[in-house]
Amino acid sequence: MKRTQVFISYSHEDIRIAEQFLLELDRHHISCWLDQEQLTKKVGTRYTELIHNKIRESEILLLLYSEKVNRSEFIIRE
Repeated sequence: MKRTQVFISYSHEDIRIAEQFLLELDRHHISCWLDQEQLTKKVGTRYTELIHNKIRESEILLLLYSEKVNRSEFIIRE
């Protein structure tokens, strides 16, 4: 299995910025993962486990650190 090169972490309010990063990195053939699909589904308690697994499977963690992320205890803690 090919490792994801970049895991993009962001506040759901910053999804448009995260999508722009995804498109730009993809244009340069850099594989990315962001949890846009999971945010639109009810994933329950498995969500945190999924995020941790995807981070471990990635070479780089890109945190889009915004004021909204700073207010999110979940993102900062995880």
